Amino acid sequence: MTQQSISFKQNLKGYRASILTPYSYMKQPILISVCIGVIALCLSMASAQDWREVSDGTFTVFTAAQADDEHLSEIFKILREAKLELRRTWGLAIPKDIQIYVHPNIESYSEATGLPWYVAAIANREDLRIDMQRAKVLLERQSLEKTLRHELFHLAQEDGLERWQAEGWAMIFAGEQPLVKALDGVSGEELNQMLEGFVDREGLARANATAFVWMQRELSTQVEPTEP
Repeated sequence: MTQQSISFKQNLKGYRASILTPYSYMKQPILISVCIGVIALCLSMASAQDWREVSDGTFTVFTAAQADDEHLSEIFKILREAKLELRRTWGLAIPKDIQIYVHPNIESYSEATGLPWYVAAIANREDLRIDMQRAKVLLERQSLEKTLRHELFHLAQEDGLERWQAEGWAMIFAGEQPLVKALDGVSGEELNQMLEGFVDREGLARANATAFVWMQRELSTQVEPTEP
């Protein structure tokens, strides 16, 4: 394993994965009277992590927290099984040299991606990269496998899919189930805009649920995915 420091600002139009509850990051009270200098120092440290690198030739996983190192074998197992399933069942090829960054804390994750705490991960197809929150946190929420499968699907998906189609397919491949009601009375264009530029956790959750329901509907009628 080698060490390196990076500072990366993710493309916010990337593909986001499952939505987290406040459980993992809202246990501690917020201290209002914090010195501005201390905040600046913490942000600086978050943007320059000491990353450890492990690769199997296709996937390279970067970690910065020892607790996440303990889950590397599980992470690679999920990735390899998903890769095999994508090729054999879905006819989709996984690109080589995929990088997965497992961020050690929410500050590092938000600094790298610009995303809030309730978005578990994001895939950047152009850079063949996945940024995700701590493996330990995702395991606590029983979402590590679903998150990795969801984002890996986005890196392998065929070109030309509408955003809602891509999200619906990714949720199906990941084995996810919506926890909220789908939206009513929205068009495909409106749903695509919601998925790309969500404003809150509930809005993103309902947009994802809608994409899932629409894609399930398409599968039930056994036609090519189109706007309902």
